[in-house]
Amino acid sequence: MHLTLQLGYFKAKRQFFVYAQDAVLEDLRHVLDRIFREGFSVYQTPSRPTRLEQQRIILKLFDYRSVTVRQGRTGAQGAADRQTVDPASLYPA
Repeated sequence: MHLTLQLGYFKAKRQFFVYAQDAVLEDLRHVLDRIFREGFSVYQTPSRPTRLEQQRIILKLFDYRSVTVRQGRTGAQGAADRQTVDPASLYPA
């Protein structure tokens, strides 16, 4: 059930959310009524490892790949990533 919620939120916003169950009760009820018509009355928020595994599954479904900064950015953005900053310039004298 929470996988279905995470999938729907990811499809809509292309990002994952950590949510309190109270904040998504209306969405949970919609999923339960629409998909699981047999009536679930007991459900619990997934543990962190379960949530992360669900996110990994969703990323795989959407064919996302892990990209490092060096692999993913080229041109001006890549150059900006490689610039070094003098810490002294961050603080006024």
